[in-house]
Amino acid sequence: LAIGKTRMILWGLDAPERSQQCKLQGKPWTCWNVAARALQILVANGPIRCENKGQADVFKRIYAICTANNVNINEAFVRSGMALALREQSDAYVSAEDDARERSVGLWQAEAEFINPWEWRRNNASNGAR
Repeated sequence: LAIGKTRMILWGLDAPERSQQCKLQGKPWTCWNVAARALQILVANGPIRCENKGQADVFKRIYAICTANNVNINEAFVRSGMALALREQSDAYVSAEDDARERSVGLWQAEAEFINPWEWRRNNASNGAR
């Protein structure tokens, strides 16, 4: 997300990378595109407010918890199934991830296959993965 010139990264979660391929029903699935669209829909619901968590990533993006019309975007994104709770950062969204898994939505839908984004980045670091 960008607010003015400030780039934000949603705190407590992780989502597929742009070049990461997932599979759906055994066929390639551009899960990043679906995740990006899910996030676009969430942020389109009204003015966005973000709370700086006081950290920046290696690309100088600010980690934040963001809301739109009093809806926690971070939590809703994980609950949509298109992002995962980033347990190394927080356990705040673990129940949202569990809910998405139980409802079989997003990355958790039947016949979907994916690698956790943090594992995918680690395995593809030599390819310039981010």
